[in-house]
Amino acid sequence: MQGGPGGPPNKDSSLPVAIKNLFRDPLSIVLVVVIVIALAAAGLLAGELYARSRADEVVARAAQCVVQDNATVSFGALPPFLLQHVSGHYTNIHFETAGNQIRQAKGMKVNVVIKDVRLEDTATSSGSIGSLVANVTWSSQGIKDTIQNAIPIVGSFVTGVTTNPSAGTIELQGALGSITAKPAVVDNGISLQVTELTGLGFTLPRETVQPALDAFTSQLTKNYPLGIHADSVQVTDSGVVSQFSTQNASMPKGNEDPCFAGL
Repeated sequence: MQGGPGGPPNKDSSLPVAIKNLFRDPLSIVLVVVIVIALAAAGLLAGELYARSRADEVVARAAQCVVQDNATVSFGALPPFLLQHVSGHYTNIHFETAGNQIRQAKGMKVNVVIKDVRLEDTATSSGSIGSLVANVTWSSQGIKDTIQNAIPIVGSFVTGVTTNPSAGTIELQGALGSITAKPAVVDNGISLQVTELTGLGFTLPRETVQPALDAFTSQLTKNYPLGIHADSVQVTDSGVVSQFSTQNASMPKGNEDPCFAGL
């Protein structure tokens, strides 16, 4: 029924007319399309940011569990994380530790790049990693603090650590003398090979020093998950740098390694 003279227009007839008139205007059509696209983009962006933040937290917890230090994690920008998450294929993951320690090694920091991660739950694994490269820095102060706390007998003698990059050696200094050792890759880990012992002949024989250093470095640099092993080591002015890596590694299931339980 039409509205009477002077009365309000009929709402049922005015609404379709208004919509019809709206879509007759090209500018209105463009505005509607832009608003819809903007809302959709905002929703996708919000989902992308939330998913990335959540994934960063989950992977950071796993990394912190392995290295026993705080860590920050980021995923590659492309493809969008939501696509990576849906496919279970993550192209690039980077994480970096705070530099407080790795396991019992004080003053050690690691920067890790992981590529081609695929989450595929099987009877023996929770997925695979195409490659992992970790660059590790260990400061002279950190070496001193670690040896003092971790090596019986030897640690009590060490009061300082200096490096000699040209010779590729580090010197463990003490009040009674010094121990010069050359870092090297041995059996997939880092070893400190004693090259010179001065002033400690009667107090600390060489055959006591080397086994103590071997046990120390083995505990710090071996038996990492995913088959991670040492590739190289170099002495610098401020400490020691090394590279660890693995390729085509199977990720353990959560019940095999608690660090990976939340992935």
